[in-house]
Amino acid sequence: VDIDSTLKMIEKINSYKQNKTPIITMGYYNPILKIGVENYFKSAKQSGVQGLIIADIPNNGTFNFG
Repeated sequence: VDIDSTLKMIEKINSYKQNKTPIITMGYYNPILKIGVENYFKSAKQSGVQGLIIADIPNNGTFNFG
């Protein structure tokens, strides 16, 4: 499973009108960095991702994912 197939699956799930559950993703920073941080966040937003956990970066306010 890769990022692209995961985001496509999330988009499909979100296309069902009865789906009211927010979906978050969890992963590591390196694959996101590999495809490009801006590209990842744009694709995630378009797929309907509501939140994310990046396991290997500290939560100290260094990053602004706005």
